[in-house]
Amino acid sequence: MPSPYMQAQKPRTRDPIGLEVVYRPPGEHKIDIIFVHGLGGGSQKTWSKDHNLDTFWPQKWLTYEAGANEARISTFGYDATLLDLEMEA
Repeated sequence: MPSPYMQAQKPRTRDPIGLEVVYRPPGEHKIDIIFVHGLGGGSQKTWSKDHNLDTFWPQKWLTYEAGANEARISTFGYDATLLDLEMEA
């Protein structure tokens, strides 16, 4: 049985910024799960093997876990760019 996606995902060059729901269960959800990346990360690439969005596991596989299929799953993205503070001489 295929994972119940909200909608087909379009290829993206940058990860979404802000709160984005990636899975909404049928009926009312019982809990919210929100994935927040760290510095240098992204709201989807951080949670994907080798930054390949085809392996974005919170949406593809987490919904198969017992109980998690009753959760609304979201990501929160923000600009987490690390600055290179080295100065050229």
